[in-house]
Amino acid sequence: MASVTKFVGTGANTARGGSSVSWSSPGNVTANDGSVSDVDEDLKDLGYTDYLTATMSGNVFAIAGDQVIDGVEVEVEIFVNGTSSGRSEVEDLILVSSLGDGDDKGDDYQLTTTPTIRTYGGAADTWGLALTPAVVNATSFGAKLAVLEALNGNGKRPRVDFIRITVYHSDESPGEPEPSETSNKMMVL
Repeated sequence: MASVTKFVGTGANTARGGSSVSWSSPGNVTANDGSVSDVDEDLKDLGYTDYLTATMSGNVFAIAGDQVIDGVEVEVEIFVNGTSSGRSEVEDLILVSSLGDGDDKGDDYQLTTTPTIRTYGGAADTWGLALTPAVVNATSFGAKLAVLEALNGNGKRPRVDFIRITVYHSDESPGEPEPSETSNKMMVL
């Protein structure tokens, strides 16, 4: 099995509706450089962020068309700042593609003030999608995440430094071998 790892090519704030909070500087998620995308206010009272949507536009994969997509891994360097006693966690982490949204891998991991790389999916996880090289090579391929303030009170401000995606792929499974002409003939003695 082979793999290719790339940072996403672009980031954008995608409105969620309701009383969600927008991401500032969403384009900062394209490199591991300390420049972060964050929100401008503390999350409060079970509040959510909008989606931070990151796609490969500008940094697309180039997986050969004869490959099988075995799995996708998404890494996010994420942390919070602030001193409130809230509990912020990744509520949604969803693979996005031309096929629609994949499985939600959000978890209840409590974000800390220390930048931490969280890993979602893996070498044998296609996120419930029938992924093909054309799908993962598209500019629309990527991931989106939203953060939740899980306690009733003031939460911290989430920050994301980068989103990096690894696509695992392998050669197509060989089909049944064609029987040779000689193997179908009976030998007469």
